[in-house]
Amino acid sequence: MQPAQAPAPVTQLAPAAISGSFSPVMQAFRNPGALAGLRHFSAGLYTERGFLLKELSVYAVALSMPVATGVVGVKLWQFGFPLYREQLAGLGYALALGNRLQAAVFLDYGTYGMDAELGLVWQLTKETGLSLHLWGPGRRHGVYTAGLSYMPSTGLRLEGEWRKEANWPLFMKVQCLYRPTGAVWLLAGFSTAPATQFAGAAFKAGRLQIGVTGSYHSLLGITPGIMLVWGKE
Repeated sequence: MQPAQAPAPVTQLAPAAISGSFSPVMQAFRNPGALAGLRHFSAGLYTERGFLLKELSVYAVALSMPVATGVVGVKLWQFGFPLYREQLAGLGYALALGNRLQAAVFLDYGTYGMDAELGLVWQLTKETGLSLHLWGPGRRHGVYTAGLSYMPSTGLRLEGEWRKEANWPLFMKVQCLYRPTGAVWLLAGFSTAPATQFAGAAFKAGRLQIGVTGSYHSLLGITPGIMLVWGKE
């Protein structure tokens, strides 16, 4: 899905980021700046099977540990099957820069070498937020992502995301996350390049959170996913 010279494919990492809508620890795959808001140890696991094909399986693990001045994050990711695999491991640090700004820096080592990423999350107002994520900035395979979020009411969040990746058209995602109770999340949205629709639901019991996701491509079919998270909000 990426040119041969590029590092670990961000396009393939993106599905794991869907689970970040349910759990902050999984934001390590979407915008690690969000990890700065975590106050307790969290661990998350996500897996999916692209278009129901084992050859397109994805496995992702994220860990976060608050320390004295910020949060240490670890992420592991694998795509493929025994005859062909791509992998990535990342270690980073996130911290709050005041009451409204959060930032993170990650170093990633993948199948194609070392890269860096920077994540920023800025709470513009009580209802509105802005996010920026740079992966491999300044390099020809760099990926640049911007996002906007709006919370018109408690439990309802609308999000838009735009991502430009080398040799790929502009990607756009729009989604709605609804939390009718403290233990239930519902997600629905669509994305472009390629055009897909997706939905998901998550349930929390104590410190365990379980989520399921699914996306649909009109030609290639369904991609199911499941997420498990252990941690305290």
